[in-house]
Amino acid sequence: LVFTAIVASIANLRELNNAARLVWQTLLWFAITALIAVLIGIALGLIFQPGLNTAVTEEAARMPSRSGSWLDFLTGLIPVNIFGLQASTRVAESGATTSLNFNVLQLLVLSIAIGVAALKVGDAAQPFLDFTKSFLKVVHKLLWWVIRLVPIGTVGLLGNAIYSYGWDTLAQLGVYAGAIYIGLAIVLFLVYPILLTANGLNPIRYFQGAWPAIQFAFVSRSSIGTMPITERVTEKNLGVPREYAAFAVPLGATTKMDGCASIYPAISAIFVAQFFGIDLGIQ
Repeated sequence: LVFTAIVASIANLRELNNAARLVWQTLLWFAITALIAVLIGIALGLIFQPGLNTAVTEEAARMPSRSGSWLDFLTGLIPVNIFGLQASTRVAESGATTSLNFNVLQLLVLSIAIGVAALKVGDAAQPFLDFTKSFLKVVHKLLWWVIRLVPIGTVGLLGNAIYSYGWDTLAQLGVYAGAIYIGLAIVLFLVYPILLTANGLNPIRYFQGAWPAIQFAFVSRSSIGTMPITERVTEKNLGVPREYAAFAVPLGATTKMDGCASIYPAISAIFVAQFFGIDLGIQ
């Protein structure tokens, strides 16, 4: 889904007269709102101190085997292979098990590179782009089937969590979970209305149009899974031209998430650092 969505979104830039300006404006607003969300997450983490306000014992967790750096992050963007796959092996008493995982950032870099290359090739790449768009529609349909089964899977995950950790342990993480939901509410109901009003848009009309996508994303907890609904309400309810929506929505759904990619990791990083007594400096 990530690959086809990104390639298709880049291909749609050909249909925009002012594509370059729109791309830079889109990326700039993505960066601004993500920065605001991260700062809100950091502030809530420092205010609520979720790592200190938990009764979970340190024996129930373990220190990370290594810590990352900016260099690790940059080198991690370089695809190891064409599929963005990474293998990891775990050794237990029952034996060793190897699992494969997608590195979404590497997959993103590959998708952008292939999409830009397809645009540069021109007419010769049109069959490939047509296939990608068609395949994206197929993936959308498959994803919709999966999402309709999500409630069943959610019950299984909750049952497993309660069995593994118990109600007491889950309740002890209430401050941590509460801080995340407060951050989401601040971004959605305070930051967005301010930005909408500053740009001459009516926040009430925006929420009326976007609400189907917002509520489905809240329930499914998947920006990518909500993407077909987001595209529909963006075009039909909010009046965004199809050519631009077809570029911005897939890119935003895969790379720009103020909740799970800004607030959540900011609070989580502070939670882990406070839990293990690691001092976080400004840098």
